[in-house]
Amino acid sequence: MLARRVLPVLALGCGLAGTVGTADANPQITSDLSVGGGARFTSRGAEGVFSLALRADVLFGGAGPYVPRVGPFVAVRSDNLGDIAPSAGLSFLLPVSSTYPLVISAGGVMDVRASTDLAGVVTRVWWGGRSYNYNAPYGLTVGLWAEGRYFPSDGSSDLIAGLDIDLEVFAMPVILIYNWLAH
Repeated sequence: MLARRVLPVLALGCGLAGTVGTADANPQITSDLSVGGGARFTSRGAEGVFSLALRADVLFGGAGPYVPRVGPFVAVRSDNLGDIAPSAGLSFLLPVSSTYPLVISAGGVMDVRASTDLAGVVTRVWWGGRSYNYNAPYGLTVGLWAEGRYFPSDGSSDLIAGLDIDLEVFAMPVILIYNWLAH
C-alpha cells in the first residue's frame, strides 16, 4: 500500500529532476573606497558628516551585461572618523545600460560609537560605471551613490551621498612598477 503512494512520487521527482538545467551564477566581484558627506539627524538637530567606507559585493547572474544580478554586500564605514559602522545585506543590479547599471542595496548596520552601539537599517542607491568582465570575476567600478541609515533605538538617521572609487585603481601603480621591474 505504501509502495503505491511512494513510487508515483519518486517517479515524478526523478522525471522533474531530469528536466532541470544547470544554474549559471557568473559572479562579479567589486571592492570600493567610498568617500562622501551629508547629514546626521538626531533629536538635537542636524549635523554635518564626512564619511569614509570600504565596501565589497559579489553579484550573481547570467553571463552578459544586460542581466539582472543579486548578491551580498559588506561594508565598514566611519563618519567624521569618530565611529565604526559595519553593515551587510543584499544588492540588486538593474541593467538600465550595459556599462552604467543601477544597484539598489538594503541591509543591517551596527554603529559602534564611543558612547553606545546602535543597530539599524541601511539602504543605498548606486549608479555608475560597472561593466561586465567576460574574462574574470572582478569588475572595475566607479560611481555615485546616496545612502540612508535609520537607527530606531534613538530615532537618529543619516543621509549621505558620495563617490565610489574601485580599490584596484590604487593597486595599479604598484602592479605596473612590479611588472616593469620583473621584465
